[in-house]
Amino acid sequence: MIHFLEIDDIIMLHKGLIVKFGGLAGIRDRKLLDSALAYPQFLSAMTMEQDVHVLASAYCYHLIGNHPFVDGNKRIGVLAMLTFFKINKVDVHVQKDKLYDLAMDIAMSKVSEDEVVKILKSIIISYEKPL
Repeated sequence: MIHFLEIDDIIMLHKGLIVKFGGLAGIRDRKLLDSALAYPQFLSAMTMEQDVHVLASAYCYHLIGNHPFVDGNKRIGVLAMLTFFKINKVDVHVQKDKLYDLAMDIAMSKVSEDEVVKILKSIIISYEKPL
């Protein structure tokens, strides 16, 4: 069973990022935030998608692309993706510079959502933990 992120989780994670790394706090557009968080669940329900890489990529791609926060959208997109892996018992190992490059490419519209999945699968090493 796939576990999805909740709005309160993302808001808490975002606040933590702002405190730790700086920037402006706050939600710029709540509807865009809701949309970004709903999309992975919609994708799973409508297409029966169960690949955690695809669903994690959706969080990253849509949080960065929708730009729902005043600041820190690339950071929360990456952190949401990594958190999604963690709550679904998948250990992920990836170089920070690869995540930075991925986030920048998404923000500059250099990659499609499908390309993000391919890139993610090529740059990470993941291990599913036994339940």
